[in-house]
Amino acid sequence: VGLVELSGNGATVGTNFDNAVKMAVKEINAAGGLVGGRKIEYTSMDTQTNPGVAKALGRLLRGAETGSFDETLRVF
Repeated sequence: VGLVELSGNGATVGTNFDNAVKMAVKEINAAGGLVGGRKIEYTSMDTQTNPGVAKALGRLLRGAETGSFDETLRVF
């Protein structure tokens, strides 16, 4: 999962980064993927160029990784 600026003041840079990652994932998967043929899955989430949103999304992802969803996603 990529936390990127897809809107707000950082949208141009964030969108370019997001597109580059998507292109790399597509190329890697087309070439057979990772070791053992595993494919890469990529999803991006918009931080809205807002540190509070980025922090909330990071906490949400951390909860998903640990299996603990105690954090509530709040958009400021």
